[in-house]
Amino acid sequence: MVSLGFKRQIVKWVLEAVDKKFGKIKIGGISVDKITDIFQGLDNKIKELEREIEAIKSYLKDITNG
Repeated sequence: MVSLGFKRQIVKWVLEAVDKKFGKIKIGGISVDKITDIFQGLDNKIKELEREIEAIKSYLKDITNG
């Protein structure tokens, strides 16, 4: 099974490659640069949510064990 962190790294590499190769091309009037920026922003939001979930899990574990 592939870890979430590794999958995220693959997505990052793909987005960077697409951005470098096709960044100035427009799809539906929107540049590929903008599209990859949106996906990278979403990835950052997902990472933040994962950190918050881990903090909540840790907090709940502390209050139920203590």
